[in-house]
Amino acid sequence: MTFTLQRVYTFFNIPTGCLPFEVTGLWPPWGSPQGFFYFCGARPMAEAEPKKFNTVFLIDGYNFFYSIKTLDPCVRWFDFKKFCQHFLTTHDLLSNIAYFTTVSERSPESAQRHRILIEAQEHNGIHVTFGEFKPKVHHCPYCDKTYNTPVEKITDVKIALTAYRIASIKDVDKIIIVSGDTDLLPVFAMVKRDFPNKPIGVIFPLKRAPKQLQQIASFYHRTTEKLIYDCQLPDEIELKSGKKLTRPAKWTAAPKFFFVASKL
Repeated sequence: MTFTLQRVYTFFNIPTGCLPFEVTGLWPPWGSPQGFFYFCGARPMAEAEPKKFNTVFLIDGYNFFYSIKTLDPCVRWFDFKKFCQHFLTTHDLLSNIAYFTTVSERSPESAQRHRILIEAQEHNGIHVTFGEFKPKVHHCPYCDKTYNTPVEKITDVKIALTAYRIASIKDVDKIIIVSGDTDLLPVFAMVKRDFPNKPIGVIFPLKRAPKQLQQIASFYHRTTEKLIYDCQLPDEIELKSGKKLTRPAKWTAAPKFFFVASKL
């Protein structure tokens, strides 16, 4: 007589929680596959782990920088990896972080601080992509003179192209862009149209949350001031080469003074 698994389950009155169950023996020992199974204590088999969503973050460096520029300069020693990890769900797996920025040479000291920050991000496994500055001509209506100021270019184009290219990769399941730049609206529309099964969300830098991006993104998050202060790099970082990176002096937290009132 042939016993199906369901019939064996019913015959031995095994609890429902033990399905799917593991067969631990046969009876009789000389029995054939047509014989019935003997369970040496049915036990639940390990459940398959839920699928993890490979998630990629694309950070608009200057857009983020200008959102925190009015805060204490100490927050500029920022840990972007910790920041991105804060927004991962239990179903997400951090696949990659790309940081898009450009080093301005207007101030040598500022440029040096920026380069130290970039080294710190690279040490944390973040891929850095550089844009460039182009001169923009301005005209002064009062003195009738013209002057040039550097304007960051290409960064938003590189973010858009990278987002679309990543969306086409089979192993990437979710894209999150850290920016409040509405110039990126077209890439949200194109990714949602061409890759409808891949959500593309946005994390807004501090106090930057344009309605257009809220409406077009698959989801969005806001940045809080507390989170900015919580996501700081260590004051000293030792690279694999042995070189040490130190928080720039201008980005050191200002000392806090406490006044204690006493009765005279």
